[in-house]
Amino acid sequence: MKNLFGKYGISLSDEQEEKFDEFSSLLKEYNAKFNLTSITDDRGIIVKHFLDSCLYVDKFSTGAEVIEIGSGGGFPSLPNKILREDLSFTCVEATEKKCEFLSTVADKLGLKKIKIIIFFITIMLSQFCRTNIVEAASDSIYCGELPKDGSPLVVTYSLEPADERLNGN
Repeated sequence: MKNLFGKYGISLSDEQEEKFDEFSSLLKEYNAKFNLTSITDDRGIIVKHFLDSCLYVDKFSTGAEVIEIGSGGGFPSLPNKILREDLSFTCVEATEKKCEFLSTVADKLGLKKIKIIIFFITIMLSQFCRTNIVEAASDSIYCGELPKDGSPLVVTYSLEPADERLNGN
């Protein structure tokens, strides 16, 4: 895993690699009960979940507070948190079983400054947001009006097809 991440300029300590290994084990264990992801092979988890989540970890400012809407299996928040202890994440998820998983991972990995909120996003958006809309498709991204307070909007898109990373190219 260290070599693969290193190809993209991401250094992993032994402790971080151990946390990713534990995360992968928990993902497989809970996926059998909750159907969190269709990607369950080791290489796919490392590349499509962990690496893809961390490709932009250096774009966060020091101590940034990040909200992830529709956290599901914790991607990209939890992998980024493993790499950057200074970041704070609020993970918003509508499904209780996924919130349970997210809390378990955060607890078992000793991740601090993580909040897990069960909430239906349509209600949240209608109450707190105006026109900050992001839609992503395989080859295009549409973004509505950007936040007026200057807060960043990060949209991730893989630098190369996942198939190439899976094959070790």
